[in-house]
Amino acid sequence: MKTTILFLSLLSLSAFAGETSALVFLIAGQSNAGGVAAFSHESNVKSGIAGKHPAIPGSTASEVGIPTTMDAYPRSYIWGKGFERLKPGRNLKAGYKDPNRHGIELPMAMLLENKFPDADKFFIKHGPAGHNLHTQWKAGSGPDYRDFKRQLDAAMADLEKRYKNVRVIGLYWDQGESDKPEANEYGRNLRALFAAFRKDTGIPDLPIFVRKHLFQHGDEGFAPIIEAQVEVAKENPATHLLDLDLGSNERNFTAWAWTQNNGHLSSKAYLELSGRIMTMIPSDPQAGNKGMGDWPKILASGDYAAIAKAYADYMIAHGRDTYGKVHTPLFLTTLDRKTGTPFNPPYPRVIAKPFAPGLRRDHKMRPYDRTYEGSNPLQDLPLYGLLYRLGELTGNKRYGEEADKSITWFFKNGWHSRTGLPAWGSHMYYDVNQDIPAYAGGKPKKGYGGHEYNLPWPYWDQNPEALKRFAHGIWNGHIKDKETGRFNRHSDDANVGMEFPETGSCFLDIWAREYGRSGDPAMKGYIQKLLTLYRSMRDPETGAMSWCTSSEPTRREMSNVQMNLSMASILQDAAGHLDKRDPALARDMRGFVREMDDEYLSNEYDAILDVAGKGILSWYLVADRTAPADGMESPPTGTDSSIGFPLKSADGKAAASLYYLAPWFPGRSYAGFGVLLKNRHLRCEEKHTTSYRRALLDIADIYMTIGPEVQFALYPDNISDVVELLRYVHTLTGDPAYLHRADQIMRLGLLLFFDDTSPLPKINNFDDWYESSSKNASSVAILRQMLELSLDLKALPESQRDAPVVKAEEQGGIWKVRWDDASTDLLARYGQGHELYLSRFKAEGGWRIRLSDTITRIPTADEADKLNGKMDNFTGKRSAASSIDYGDFKDAPQQVTIVIRNAGKQASALTVTANFHDTYHDNGQQVITRSVAPGKTELFAFSASEKKWIRYLQVTGKSLAELSLEEIRFVFVPRNN
Repeated sequence: MKTTILFLSLLSLSAFAGETSALVFLIAGQSNAGGVAAFSHESNVKSGIAGKHPAIPGSTASEVGIPTTMDAYPRSYIWGKGFERLKPGRNLKAGYKDPNRHGIELPMAMLLENKFPDADKFFIKHGPAGHNLHTQWKAGSGPDYRDFKRQLDAAMADLEKRYKNVRVIGLYWDQGESDKPEANEYGRNLRALFAAFRKDTGIPDLPIFVRKHLFQHGDEGFAPIIEAQVEVAKENPATHLLDLDLGSNERNFTAWAWTQNNGHLSSKAYLELSGRIMTMIPSDPQAGNKGMGDWPKILASGDYAAIAKAYADYMIAHGRDTYGKVHTPLFLTTLDRKTGTPFNPPYPRVIAKPFAPGLRRDHKMRPYDRTYEGSNPLQDLPLYGLLYRLGELTGNKRYGEEADKSITWFFKNGWHSRTGLPAWGSHMYYDVNQDIPAYAGGKPKKGYGGHEYNLPWPYWDQNPEALKRFAHGIWNGHIKDKETGRFNRHSDDANVGMEFPETGSCFLDIWAREYGRSGDPAMKGYIQKLLTLYRSMRDPETGAMSWCTSSEPTRREMSNVQMNLSMASILQDAAGHLDKRDPALARDMRGFVREMDDEYLSNEYDAILDVAGKGILSWYLVADRTAPADGMESPPTGTDSSIGFPLKSADGKAAASLYYLAPWFPGRSYAGFGVLLKNRHLRCEEKHTTSYRRALLDIADIYMTIGPEVQFALYPDNISDVVELLRYVHTLTGDPAYLHRADQIMRLGLLLFFDDTSPLPKINNFDDWYESSSKNASSVAILRQMLELSLDLKALPESQRDAPVVKAEEQGGIWKVRWDDASTDLLARYGQGHELYLSRFKAEGGWRIRLSDTITRIPTADEADKLNGKMDNFTGKRSAASSIDYGDFKDAPQQVTIVIRNAGKQASALTVTANFHDTYHDNGQQVITRSVAPGKTELFAFSASEKKWIRYLQVTGKSLAELSLEEIRFVFVPRNN
């Protein structure tokens, strides 16, 4: 039944002048799917059964206005020996031997003809009388299912040859009376059937309309079937329960049966059912074929909370494991956005995309890091977090319950027999086609074998036995030297020397949880062993901690700041699990964290967090040795000034580079580091808060002015990290400008990663598939940040929820905008719908006026590839040479003039400094000092040199309270050099 349907969700039927669309409606079940409703009282008499079964007055087609002549259905067809024009009295495939009977196809054809007069309508119907679900309609294998599948396959093949646009608008299911002997199995069988329909049609959210049974009140043996109908419909937003029940058999027979005490529906009932179905069919017949319903409208509305909810609803309904022989509540990690199904080989890969020099690993998409056709709960942590959060905010318990189902099932069935650990993390997953825990890539890769646990799992409370098993499994599977605690982050690799602090802290978190829960003394020993190991990895003079214990000097002497900060926050939280069980051990863990903060912040601030000047220091030498070997999991070397600078060892030879981050590049961004600093600021001791706060504000200042480089590959987490950072800085400062900028950046994220195809975000701005985890950073986190940002914005006073919008005036290539002193920011609209974002705040004894760059166009991958070098298949050892060409996709302010007025009674001496930026960091200044006379205005005009632009102006002087910013004038240049 696999069909290929063309979805054109942005185009209406009228856009296809001269072309015709095909709308398909499916009907399946038993006799009420076939239908025995009478055309009229006269036709019922003519059939010869009116004496025994007279039609109820008002129940027939003629009485409720359903035409029974062929000319009323000029563009309606039904499948028989091929498609034929719909001919009432000839080919409706209804029950009894009387041809003048019908089912739901007739009123549906009438309503569809009215609503979509320019489309051809097709009905595929199979409703044999008295057939059951448990055997005859059994999903995938029952004779009725196979018969229906044969009809549908042939019918769809015929339509696809003749129509450019084919849309299945839904399936009507009416059956159950013959399953009373197997009533308790009806729910399971119905779920399997609907999953099979959706899988075999290739429409993962095929709308299915289920008519609730009406005539079985008082029959306790039938009750499980009705309960199953209700529950199955609740579980899936694309399954719709059609409930005509009036509360008693007597009322239902009179209202909805064609004759008294007969459980078959009348024309009146079918018309009512059809009307309800039509309300759930979008007005645009091309509005998507995956049950998207209002998704295009939701996306167009920009309602962040609704977008996040639509994604969650989609994953619950269509992102589950309905594959293989065993269907489970697990969520799929990688999906085709067009079909909502997993990929078959060849799998999608980021192979050759634009990249910036020096950022060798910005597209780390190794096949043995990925989950192609299965579920990976550890990598899906943001999905579970979103579901639980939606449950809290909406009051709908279903979101949390669906997460619970998935997690509980995984911890019962997802353990790999070889590792003794769950099949999750960087290199393992649960294969939904083979129904087994599996290795990514099919088998463990040498050096990257098996289980890897590098993200703390927070949802252990509902699965305590799994926690106990996992805590011991970590010690047995990863700790290779039980005396020293030395381990390998990969369970199948016997070597030690891979004791990454981030991974080790996740182990400590697990043991602390289990020790706090059960008091198992083994856990205390494990914790102490690992703490001793990490203390041995610290330099006795500086306190700096090496990133692993390998004896190779190329590894041993490097400190990874990001891993250390991550470890500090994880370890500090882990200590909280021990406060009651073992306060002394909890204090020891917190003491270790304090020492890490002390060591990091003891360095000169401008050496480690010179955000605007050099970047943020990410790796550094513990002692002068040789540079990290190429191809190892270590920072790239080189002398590119945009990345860092080389150090010299004691003998004057070149040593490893300090490695700095950059604003926007994947896996190397200031914002990702800023999230780590946020976590430290939330947890650190008071003596450290000032330094961490300063760093957070400095990093946020960059994103108030610098937008993404859209000619390079970007991932959703690039946006979500920035939004999370700006949201947090808003809590520190109370300045709504940070939320306004977060909103502006999130709007760009919608353009980069979302479209009408489905609520699933793209993996990046150049590749169109869904992968919840990419490069160990989640594509789903952006949806959580949307949800939280919507709450933050709503919490603002209504007058502050949006930045004021001002239309800039243009004169001779110079744009001018006036700025109300009451506002801390504004959007200056100029040109063809472009917006310059301006913000200001008091800083360093004066004002800081920030000017953003402006994204003017988002390039295609082909356009970007023509500008910059391509990256070959990931090897970890090399990348192609490249130059940076910005491609004219953003405007940047090169000339800026501010007009300042002195409303006071004394002259005021002002110094205005323009800070220039070169995309990587601040690079140069221009300073103007002059006096502003009372009642007068002065102009301060600045011009950046080639390949630089003006990021902000700093205004300092006395009597600033008497001064006002009257006007800003700016000249933009395309950022293409």
